[in-house]
Parts: sequence; structure tokens; C-alpha cells
Amino acid sequence: MILTFVLAVFLALQALHGLFLVVWGLGFVRADSRAGLDLLTRPLPSEASTSVTGVVPHGNVTIEGAGQMVLVFHDPSVGERLLLVAPALLTTLAIGLVAYLLLRMLPSLREGDPFSAANVRRAYTVALTVITGSLLVPACAGVTGAVLESRALGTDPSLTFTFGLEGGTVPLVLVGLILAALAEIFRRGARLRHDVEGLV
Repeated sequence: MILTFVLAVFLALQALHGLFLVVWGLGFVRADSRAGLDLLTRPLPSEASTSVTGVVPHGNVTIEGAGQMVLVFHDPSVGERLLLVAPALLTTLAIGLVAYLLLRMLPSLREGDPFSAANVRRAYTVALTVITGSLLVPACAGVTGAVLESRALGTDPSLTFTFGLEGGTVPLVLVGLILAALAEIFRRGARLRHDVEGLV
């Protein structure tokens, strides 16, 4: 009962967060640096050694930082806003889907019947969502970051992807694989239960 309540509240918060990202991305909320949505952290261009002083922005953008640059979009267009929130929105959607699927699994767990065909599908979907989300979010962040950097600096886009332990990609892929193994256990448990019911 408590877990159901916690997951329902978490899912509602994810829905509100996603709604806020869409509303902000479409320009219905003022761009404010305190929310951090108008900031983009990128590696320094190769021609700018270790300081941002040699990097010249175009438009209504300022650059800060040492060792990396933080692009601040002071009055981003709707397109820039959507690019800025795209990775966060994708993350929110993936987390929301996982929470929803877990919430749907709980009633059968409470009833003592976890090995149902529906739960097997849900468990595989959770695993697939974690794996694809852990790969798509950094890819989306790399593409949108390159486009925004190109627009802000007037340079050619330079794609950078962070797939590794530090960015969380590899651990999340491993978690997804573990969840896929658990989904396979659910599938075999469902088949075993079906076989036992056939004998009785």
C-alpha cells in the first residue's frame, strides 16, 4: 500500500515536471537562470586552449567557465528552449514510463500472482526503457548541445557524447541488463506456473 502511494506520488511529480518542461520549452514561462534550463555546459572548442576569453558568442548569449564553457541563453527562442529541455524531457518520459509500469505491477504482487504474462511484458519494457533511455539521453544531449553551441558561437556543430561510468551510461545499461535478466526469470516463472496448472 505504501509503495503504491509512493509510486503514484512519484509518477504525478514526473508528470508535473514533464508538463513544466513542455510549457517552458514552448515559451509560456519566462526564461530564468535560477531554474538552470537556459544554461548549457559544453567543452571548450579546440582553438580556445583553457579559457573562454577567446570564444566570441553570437546573439543574446554569454559564456562563462574555466576548462569548459557555460553558455547562458538570456532570451532563448522557442526552438532554443525546446533544444535546451529535450534531454531532460526525454529523461522525465523514461522515468515516468518506468514508474507507471512498476505501479501497474504492484496489484498482482499484492495478490500473490507476480508471474503473469502482463508482468513479464512490463518487466521487459522496464528493462528496455532503462537501456534505451541510458543511450538516447546522452545522444540527445550531444546533438542538441552541438546545435545550440553552433547557433551561439556561429561555428560548425561539434558533437560530443559522454558514454561512460562518469556520465552514468554504462551503469544504467548494466542495470537495464539486470532488469532484463529479472524479466526472463518472470517469464520462466510464468511458464512454470502455467505448466503446473496444466498438471493439476
